[in-house]
Amino acid sequence: MLTGRRYRLHPTPGQAATFAKWIGCVRAVYNAKVEEERYLAWLRRRSILSTSWSGVPEGERPGSVDQAFGHLKGSRAEKPWFHEVPAQLYRNAIVQWRQAWANHWRNPEHFRRPEKRHRGENDSIWVTRDFLRSRARGGSGSARKPGLWA
Repeated sequence: MLTGRRYRLHPTPGQAATFAKWIGCVRAVYNAKVEEERYLAWLRRRSILSTSWSGVPEGERPGSVDQAFGHLKGSRAEKPWFHEVPAQLYRNAIVQWRQAWANHWRNPEHFRRPEKRHRGENDSIWVTRDFLRSRARGGSGSARKPGLWA
């Protein structure tokens, strides 16, 4: 069953710089989610060992995974470069992170826990139909460089 396509692009120098920025920001958000999950796991272990722990709150799963990424981007004044990258790419990175956890939970002997991504190791981004549709309409709120998709 065909679920996607993989393309190798040969971008111009300007496009390559844009892609490098996008890949770096997406990697930073993915790595921040990995760190956030490690920290939350540490807090859960610590709270369970605490004498004041009263259990998981009503309506919350014990191992729930959060898909939010807005708090990782910071404000526009602090990190303006994070706001120049289309939000669909961040969402796709979080989907990849969530799928890595689903794979680990389904078969922990075969799939390790999600780990930090390093520069130069499989530098890629997921580009979905949603991303392409928003770019065709002019990209609501995303920074579009002239000639990027020409």
